[in-house]
Amino acid sequence: MGQLILSVDTQGLYALAAVDGSVVWRIEKSRTLFTPVVSEQAYAGSVHGELYAIDPAHGRVNWRRQFPGWVYSPAVTRNSALLWTGGQAHRAYGLAVIDGSLRHEISTPQETVFSPVDIGDSRVAFNLFDGSTLVIAAGSGKVLGSFAGNLQPNDLQFYRDIVYRSHRDGSLAAFDRASLDLRWRKTLTAQDLNLHPSLPGYLLASDRDRELILLDLAKHDAGCRMQIQGNWNLPIQTDIRTIVHFQRRMQPPGIKLVKIPAICK
Repeated sequence: MGQLILSVDTQGLYALAAVDGSVVWRIEKSRTLFTPVVSEQAYAGSVHGELYAIDPAHGRVNWRRQFPGWVYSPAVTRNSALLWTGGQAHRAYGLAVIDGSLRHEISTPQETVFSPVDIGDSRVAFNLFDGSTLVIAAGSGKVLGSFAGNLQPNDLQFYRDIVYRSHRDGSLAAFDRASLDLRWRKTLTAQDLNLHPSLPGYLLASDRDRELILLDLAKHDAGCRMQIQGNWNLPIQTDIRTIVHFQRRMQPPGIKLVKIPAICK
């Protein structure tokens, strides 16, 4: 976002100046929007069912489209003129980037679990509440099949030809992106495994009890387990040696940025 930071809450979408946190623009002051995805425009879904395409520099809404039930922020794939989104209505939607016109509407057996994800190779994936992951060709809208599963998934990330999926039971599964077959699955935590931003070739994961796990995908090992004291939020691996996260401070009220070494003990 250059010099702007986009932030959402129950009172709309804000653009904050990175230099001092001042509000540059704001839309939908009485509605809850989901965290936007940014390409040439910013695209944000919402609890009230509207999907927005926004000029990120000025906060101008270029187009909006209404859906039944809440709709999540979309996946934007590199080689497609379509956005893909889903939500409460047991549907996957392919929309034209330029004006939001509906190009594809695909029935899904379950509600989607949060936003769809670009998994590379012009494919987009939708986690479903039944534990499976629907895979769609981003350009044509053809349903290619599913990654199998029967436990609610959390997050998806990909590296090369493998797609990694975390689960509420604390397990991590690896799927072949082309064949959609399961390659392996292993338990990393007792419950609620989540994936966070990391470098290519790594997975940064966490559990509900605030344990961070860094996986080097070239080694396929159990990962580096890091016990973090205090309440942390939004961990990010910035390089092969460093992870940063935000931590709330009670005295004085506020938030601070914390840097920790990404080193296995």
